[in-house]
Amino acid sequence: MNQLPLDPNRLLPIAGEHRAAFAEADPFPHVIIDGLFDPNVLNGVVAEYPSTDGPVD
Repeated sequence: MNQLPLDPNRLLPIAGEHRAAFAEADPFPHVIIDGLFDPNVLNGVVAEYPSTDGPVD
């Protein structure tokens, strides 16, 4: 894949929108942003992880 999974020009406004919620979250700073990643990017990440069905080396 030759393109970034997150467009920096898109990410900055999204970060700004969620800044207060992140800072005020309890019990620690966190935020959930639905739709942040393209599902195809996430499927590619999952495909790179080894299967959990086989033996552990």
